Amino acid sequence: MGKFIKFGLVGVLNTLINWIIFAVLNFVGVYYIIANVIAYVIATINSYIWNSRWVFKYKGEDKKETTTKFILLNLVGIALNTMILYLLVDLIGLNKLIALVITTVIVMVINYIVNKIWVFKEK
Repeated sequence: MGKFIKFGLVGVLNTLINWIIFAVLNFVGVYYIIANVIAYVIATINSYIWNSRWVFKYKGEDKKETTTKFILLNLVGIALNTMILYLLVDLIGLNKLIALVITTVIVMVINYIVNKIWVFKEK
């Protein structure tokens, strides 16, 4: 449970980093799609550093493989997040904020499990 709480804290931090960078870049005139990509990449790098060092305390020798797995997981995560949100809002008709909370919880749990058993797998 401790790892899950740490993972959640890292997730909150990454969300804040993403939103702040996006807002600042948007404020200074960067096109919002580019701002989003930059913010997401920076938050993902931050996530990798905190998850590998603090949450999972990964000491594996194959950093390249772990990094690749982490990136793949995050690409799948953003796609899954978008699909679930679309499903809950446009197909089921939930309020956007309620759908966002549900989506975030679902993807966070999946992300934690896959990080633990695949990305930062203890040997």
